[in-house]
Amino acid sequence: MPLALRIHPTARAEIDPGLIERTEGLVEAGPGAHVILGRPRNFSQRGRLVVSAAADSTVDMAARCFFNGLTIRVNAKGAIHIAPDCTFNGAELVAFDGPSIRIGRDCMFSSEIRATTTDHHVIRDAATGEQINLPSDIVIGDHVWIGRGVQLLKGAAIGEGSVIGARSLVTGEIAPHSLALGVPAKVVRSGIVWER
Repeated sequence: MPLALRIHPTARAEIDPGLIERTEGLVEAGPGAHVILGRPRNFSQRGRLVVSAAADSTVDMAARCFFNGLTIRVNAKGAIHIAPDCTFNGAELVAFDGPSIRIGRDCMFSSEIRATTTDHHVIRDAATGEQINLPSDIVIGDHVWIGRGVQLLKGAAIGEGSVIGARSLVTGEIAPHSLALGVPAKVVRSGIVWER
């Protein structure tokens, strides 16, 4: 079954025709949204893609990515940018309330992964009424391996060449070429390299 498209007349969508014909799932683009989906590396029955881009949001997935399951949800001027040659085996990327998720080249995402730029509900200081849990960007450098079940919260920043161990929770910065794991994730080894 071809990819279903629900594109608002004022949205701008640039979707590879092969992706539309041979990928299952749904792409929605609201008023003023901009969606770019390049030609993937895979065209298998398991290649399922769901993209929901609300008004004035941006989704940009470069060519040569591979996905066995990828859900992208963006609203309120949020953005998700995925560089070429990334692989996704079951990830959900959520950029709500303005910030962005940026994923570098050649990243590898295992299954049951969730990245979100917001807590989805506001927490305020009781005395001042000021919001204390503002949304924030998530940035992932080139050639990063995200293990199964990892959760990436707002403000996560993972340096290039790093590996995040299974079931870890990333809430802050991980230096390049680090092995990090735990809840919250902490660097347990530096100076690593990894191969597919």
